[in-house]
Amino acid sequence: MRPPDNHPTTAPRPERETHTLREACARLGVGKTLGYELARVGRFPVPVIRVGRRLLVSRAAVDRLLAASGGEATAAREPATRRSAGQAHGEDTDALPE
Repeated sequence: MRPPDNHPTTAPRPERETHTLREACARLGVGKTLGYELARVGRFPVPVIRVGRRLLVSRAAVDRLLAASGGEATAAREPATRRSAGQAHGEDTDALPE
């Protein structure tokens, strides 16, 4: 027998408080390769939470970053040519130490 249409069989899930790193990259306009590299070197624009093998980002932190930038992502977009994470942030990685 089928339950009545007005009676859900399961309770609706609450909205998650986190994004996966891929979801955060998509919201920020960052390619996933660059996003994972920035997370690996500790340069992702919001804190990254590691839970086992999963990389998560606070939804609220992404919202704050976007609000602070007027709704536009401030993270560098992944260019057609490959660059290191340092170059993506404007650092001169070819400069010799003084």
